[in-house]
Amino acid sequence: MRFAAIILLLGLPLLAGCSRPQSITERCAAINTQFTNGTSMIQVVAKLGQPDLVPFGRFLSIPVDTNNYLACVYHYHSGDVIIIDTAEGLPPPEFDKRRFVHASVFSQK
Repeated sequence: MRFAAIILLLGLPLLAGCSRPQSITERCAAINTQFTNGTSMIQVVAKLGQPDLVPFGRFLSIPVDTNNYLACVYHYHSGDVIIIDTAEGLPPPEFDKRRFVHASVFSQK
């Protein structure tokens, strides 16, 4: 009986630290809550780490003066998050010249 009680007590701290994995929608909401429009992408990268994919190029949009949107993608177990940000000038500048706009679900697994 003593042996079973020790195993149970040793297992409790491991269970106490566990939390339910976030869905990709919850993760996007948390990112959008954490960072406001205009936050430096340096702060975003410092919190989330380097993105898994930074496509080279810009989004085409109408009106044409809004064509300065860039993106980076983060892969998570529950799906992918795309972060849209803005920057001035070509080629796409480093993260210190970019500003957060919003995060969206790119794909769900």
